[in-house]
Amino acid sequence: MAEGKNLQQLSLLNSKINGMSEMEVRKQLAQHQLCDQGHIDVLKLRLKRHVKKDFAHLIKEKQRTMPEFICVLDFEATCEKDVREFPHEIIEMPIVLVNTATKAVVDVFQSHVRPVLNPVLSAFCTELTGITQATVDAADDFPTVLSRVEAWLSSHGLFTDHTCAFATDGPWDFRDFFSIQCSISGIKRPAWSREWINIRRLFGSVYTQHGNLEKMLATLGMTFEGRPHCGLDDTRNLARIVCQMLSDEIVIPVNDRLDAYDTGSFARFRDHTAHRVPSLQRPTDPAAAGPA
Repeated sequence: MAEGKNLQQLSLLNSKINGMSEMEVRKQLAQHQLCDQGHIDVLKLRLKRHVKKDFAHLIKEKQRTMPEFICVLDFEATCEKDVREFPHEIIEMPIVLVNTATKAVVDVFQSHVRPVLNPVLSAFCTELTGITQATVDAADDFPTVLSRVEAWLSSHGLFTDHTCAFATDGPWDFRDFFSIQCSISGIKRPAWSREWINIRRLFGSVYTQHGNLEKMLATLGMTFEGRPHCGLDDTRNLARIVCQMLSDEIVIPVNDRLDAYDTGSFARFRDHTAHRVPSLQRPTDPAAAGPA
């Protein structure tokens, strides 16, 4: 009985918020010391979530699990203009670590990677990413960089002492780039790459505003900081979105998985790579070629 009454009160408050002007919503957010930047729909949602917190101890609600830490990443890879079926190789691997309790960035990892299948970067790739030939020539190969990533994760106790998940802007980083790279390098993909947080999907469902990184930032009243298509800058900006979502009391769970996709098409890279780079062995894990 009491629960129904509380839900009714919450519904009335939400209706009141819906009828507020933008100025009234911003004033309420300021009074509660909440961020007042962003699209009006986002501002109203932010205020509603704050109000809902006051009722949380009275309303029974099933909560989805959110990890203690989120590793935000955005790969950069080799590419060529207007070439389909291009075997992309990862050339920059940046990670920004976010603590979901403090809603803040706690560490950053970055490493460039030397491609082996197409070791010479195209002019288009360098112009797009800002990564030079000298940079990748001086970098380690992917298996070596991946080992450093594993050591970095271990140094923070991630996936062992603390729950953690990776977060990306869409499915492409792990479904496509990472799958192709593991196939090219002939290595088994780590368990942590089999599921992730698809921020673009979650953002669209929560804020009902769909779009790329710049559009998500704009929805939150932010602008892109840095150089677009610089992997680290893209990752830092995606992490800013994650931190704001956490500040808006949004639960950020794993919502995308490798086994949700058909990956048979990635097998072609194994055969193509074995022919071009004989020293590479085929991966022992079939899923290394992509989502099974």
